[in-house]
Amino acid sequence: MAEKRKISLGRVGLALLLTVLFGLTWWVPFQVGSFYSHQDQFSGDMLRGNPTAARESLAKLEYYYGWNSVLDNFWLDGLANKHLFYNAPYYRSSLDYLTGNYTKTAKDLENDRTFWALYMKGNVKWRIAQGMYKHGLEVKDKKEGEKIKKEADALAYSSKDEYEEAIRNDPAQSFPPKWNYDLTTDPKARMTALI
Repeated sequence: MAEKRKISLGRVGLALLLTVLFGLTWWVPFQVGSFYSHQDQFSGDMLRGNPTAARESLAKLEYYYGWNSVLDNFWLDGLANKHLFYNAPYYRSSLDYLTGNYTKTAKDLENDRTFWALYMKGNVKWRIAQGMYKHGLEVKDKKEGEKIKKEADALAYSSKDEYEEAIRNDPAQSFPPKWNYDLTTDPKARMTALI
């Protein structure tokens, strides 16, 4: 007859250690998957133009960004920033853009020369120019209206600089910055789009 194994302190400690190790092995990929799920939700909310849902999704994403300070204690924050949170600085600005807060978007991205920042700054200039042009059409004084429309056209044309630099910094060589550049440099297309 086989001898019964006794529960010892060493075996209990080993079982706890293995439980923690396997728990972490399961928990980390689960959290990364959950992060990507919330990131996809935020992107979908932005594409649908739903600022309320996007704001809620952004709050969920900020929970994960808070974990970056914990990772800093283990010197893993750079790894997380490089692979997970590389677009994080642009989420708040894109939400501001969606809600029409163009000046805040431009101010937040003022010193950033990366692709997304340049592309959004070009879009901000364009949207402000559209608003100015619309206002120029509504002004009763024709001379003042023409002046405002001319300033709006100049601002819209100046957005080509951001689009051009975005094209140079675009790792994916995507089409929207190229289309926007072409639109801003063609006077006829620019005037049609401003109306």
